Amino acid sequence: MSCLSIVIGGLIAKYKTNIFDLADASGLDDRKIHAWRSSRDSIITPKELVRLARAFCPKGQGFIEAHAALLHGYLSERCTGPGAKLICLETVPYPDWIITTSFGRVHITPRTRRDLQFIHNLIWRNQKVCSMVRALVKTCEKQGIKQ
Repeated sequence: MSCLSIVIGGLIAKYKTNIFDLADASGLDDRKIHAWRSSRDSIITPKELVRLARAFCPKGQGFIEAHAALLHGYLSERCTGPGAKLICLETVPYPDWIITTSFGRVHITPRTRRDLQFIHNLIWRNQKVCSMVRALVKTCEKQGIKQ
């Protein structure tokens, strides 16, 4: 078995999914995923790696680890020579003052981060906070402020 197929098999077991669910979630062909899983094909593009990692982690949690594992499997297969077994990937979280939004990375102050975390923790548990956030969004839209 190839390194990539071992990694895909491990992620399938970890996330309790199957090839067909991965194909649906990633938009990739199930025959292609099966070929990677069964070691018949080991050629995978960077975009396919990202799509496959996102399919394992649709809510975003664990995406970086899944992507790193898939990349490690791919590189372990592609690299040859005496240093091939020395491949090591390390994931590093973004600093606290950077958040990633739909329009890119944004630098925020620690105070703003605490405020956003406070709202995030309350919005689903407190209807009043949810209504206040909706009112703020409507006000922004009326003022012409958009995402």
